[in-house]
Amino acid sequence: MDPKAESDDPRRCQCVTPKGQCPSLACEGKAFCRVHGGSKVDKSLRNYHLNKWSTRVNELADNELLKNINEEIGILRMMLETRLNRIHDEAALIIDAGPITNLVDKIASLVERCHKLELNTGKLLNKQSIMQFADEVIAIISDVVENETQLAVISERIVAALEEQ
Repeated sequence: MDPKAESDDPRRCQCVTPKGQCPSLACEGKAFCRVHGGSKVDKSLRNYHLNKWSTRVNELADNELLKNINEEIGILRMMLETRLNRIHDEAALIIDAGPITNLVDKIASLVERCHKLELNTGKLLNKQSIMQFADEVIAIISDVVENETQLAVISERIVAALEEQ
């Protein structure tokens, strides 16, 4: 049985029965007591939020721009940096070792997934693509530069720069 409220208590259940206003205290933060739906309001609110979040998740999943996970990697790195900045001695490091390791693992996993995603969508250049691009640049330069010696030097320097990467 719910605790009773004084007749002028603002926390009194707002349900009106044939006998008058319910004399019980309303559930914490609710207008009604447990008997008159105070606990059901929690379930309705939770279902509302689940539905709202489900809709938002679907909106985000359909957005082409969100197939890039670089922002999430940045957020995780900021979280790791913040956690590391709070450590001032070995004891704190040992205490935070689990969460730190977890963040590092999540970052590594996201970086790997990001790399695969960029390869699959063609946003990441591999060495062969870069070499083909360099060949096209050299062809463009050769249309303008007529001196074969200068063209050879430019070509060699571009290839050398690519090989250093």
